[in-house]
Amino acid sequence: MVRTSLIYCAIIPAALSLAALCAMAGFADKPPVISPYTDRLKKIASSYDSEQFKRDYKADGPSIRCFSTPDHPFYIGIEQALRIHAPLARVDATIADISGYSRIFDGMKHSGALAVSENRFLTSFEHYIPLPFIPNVKSSILYEVFRPSADRRIYRYQLLESNSLTQDDGFIWLEETTGTQGEKEVLFAQFDFFDASWGIAKALAPRKIWNDSVRGLDQSDIALQLKSENPDWPDEKVLEESKKVADEHDYEKEIKNRGPLQLEPSASAP
Repeated sequence: MVRTSLIYCAIIPAALSLAALCAMAGFADKPPVISPYTDRLKKIASSYDSEQFKRDYKADGPSIRCFSTPDHPFYIGIEQALRIHAPLARVDATIADISGYSRIFDGMKHSGALAVSENRFLTSFEHYIPLPFIPNVKSSILYEVFRPSADRRIYRYQLLESNSLTQDDGFIWLEETTGTQGEKEVLFAQFDFFDASWGIAKALAPRKIWNDSVRGLDQSDIALQLKSENPDWPDEKVLEESKKVADEHDYEKEIKNRGPLQLEPSASAP
């Protein structure tokens, strides 16, 4: 998902650049970057359910939890829970429309996808860096879609290559339920763990790295929510309204109270 904090990791230029989307087929056999959270996230994604969602979701504000990584203060870990008032098919289609992300995610210049199989596709993202002589942040991420039941979807994603990100590991979990008035709605949860070459930002703007990372995930998830709930809205309105909602949120408490996500014994901190 979009990360406005990537402006800071781009302060140190990198020589690596991604090929154009039409050449992304070369990544089809490239293994994703394994993170310290890979095994644990697989297990959480497969066991996450509506009961866990109820524990994570808050109706009176942003349902966000932040996770720390021991000895790595800028390894970002975030969980976001949302209740989307739209049927699963519409939410599923909104998330799968990767090329549309650049029109509704703040700071994203380009987004595209290339299907490898029915349930597996490669994505290409470019985030605009509004600084002179600083290259835009580019990344390629592998997505896999799992359908454990007719009313559930899991989007599992992992980093393949980037000029700034060093790791990106996470998933989006969806479950369709029936609301109090008989309408269809979707429970949405996302776990996202990533690290980057933050450069001098670690010394100059350490608090903004976390705050802007959380704000970036919040805005992008709200955009997906608004797009799903209001399919007739133009993308410009989805972008502006989601930015307004995110800008009203204060993430200081969530960031301050972050703690480690319990890892499996076989995993270790980076």
